[in-house]
Amino acid sequence: MDASVAAFRSDAAYVTVWRTIHASPTFRTLAASSDERFAQVLETLPLLATLPRARCELVLRGAIRLSNTFLDWVLETPEPAEAARLVRELERALVAYLGPDLDQATAAAAPGHRLPRR
Repeated sequence: MDASVAAFRSDAAYVTVWRTIHASPTFRTLAASSDERFAQVLETLPLLATLPRARCELVLRGAIRLSNTFLDWVLETPEPAEAARLVRELERALVAYLGPDLDQATAAAAPGHRLPRR
């Protein structure tokens, strides 16, 4: 998460494109299509194969939308320390949101094992 956000924040062109996407219906459609392709790639992770397909689709798309919303907030935050705090909050939110489903998937794949928490 840190490396991704740092890369986004350090690239002024990326930030400009990211903001442009939100201002244009055409770019929003392209961004949504990109998010969908990313979710489809994540769905192929072996661990997620143990989750019901509909649940897997929902949680992945929810996590991507949650991440995008936090990314907007991070990119609008000029103070690096505050942006880092927001990234920590995103991580907490994702762990809380995805944790139960990933624990279920992990238990199905390897009974008695739980994913480590940060």
